[in-house]
Amino acid sequence: MIEVKPEQQEAMPTRIPRFAPVLSDADATSQAGILKALASPVRLHIIRLLVRHEDDICVFEIADALGMAQPTISHHLGILSDAGLVGVREAGNWGYYYVCKENLAHVHAIIDGLTEGCNG
Repeated sequence: MIEVKPEQQEAMPTRIPRFAPVLSDADATSQAGILKALASPVRLHIIRLLVRHEDDICVFEIADALGMAQPTISHHLGILSDAGLVGVREAGNWGYYYVCKENLAHVHAIIDGLTEGCNG
């Protein structure tokens, strides 16, 4: 490590970065969490299925539609729910899931923000 003497520190120019972050660390972490929740083929299938249907869908119906075990679907629904992308309505012992359209619209805004300022 190079040792800088106090009298040399004053002579060193202040470096101003050429580029500044566009997002705060908190926003970047939040957006990465949402995108990470979508970064699975199974979760993308679930979102597409929920978007296509206007009514809530029972977890067993999702499992049947995708040909997967209910615990696997429940695991993926939990990740999507934690990210705020799906909601659940409890009815007795059953969970009926739906897509949170306003939060899904936020995903569109995140993606659009990635291309903001691009020419073309």
